[in-house]
Amino acid sequence: LYEAFRARRQRRRRRRRIQSARKGSAALEVSLDENGRIRVGSTTGGASPRDVAPDYSTRVWRSVLPAAAIPRLAEDCASAYLKVKTTTRNRGIEYETNATYWIGASRAPRTALEAVALDIFRHHSRGVRFDASSSGAEWWTQVVDEELDIPFHWDRDYELQKEEGVCLHPHVASVTYLTGLGGAPTLVLPVASPVL
Repeated sequence: LYEAFRARRQRRRRRRRIQSARKGSAALEVSLDENGRIRVGSTTGGASPRDVAPDYSTRVWRSVLPAAAIPRLAEDCASAYLKVKTTTRNRGIEYETNATYWIGASRAPRTALEAVALDIFRHHSRGVRFDASSSGAEWWTQVVDEELDIPFHWDRDYELQKEEGVCLHPHVASVTYLTGLGGAPTLVLPVASPVL
């Protein structure tokens, strides 16, 4: 039953288009894949290896960062961690979030954290065609006391959700723990969040 529901849901999502029309602005039309991500690449006949979508399978790597680099990265995380109140661009809806940062695919990293984010981007985008002028990695840090936790959530574009009620997910999400102290583990489920 679950597989039949999932197949039906995937077919619906393949056809789904999100349209956002505002007075004085062009409509935004986006094609989503079966997991609520913007469709990437081509899987139609004759596609070259550079035209296929990235590998979205769940994987775990342990001890990939040099132990000597972790204290500096942890300090940088604490410096970059910032709660901010912001408003959405179009409707001015206020919400609180963590400060996020961006490193463009063709830029040179300025910090150790940008270098890690860019290394992760480059690893996962190898062999995938993309526009380097508009691609890259968004990153942020979480510095959480052992007694606290981060509530259950799906990573998504929070502004788009607030503005349009659409949950748009990243193509690739990476969670990197720098310490082994406390905190709930990252949980990966074989279920996509609701798109709308």
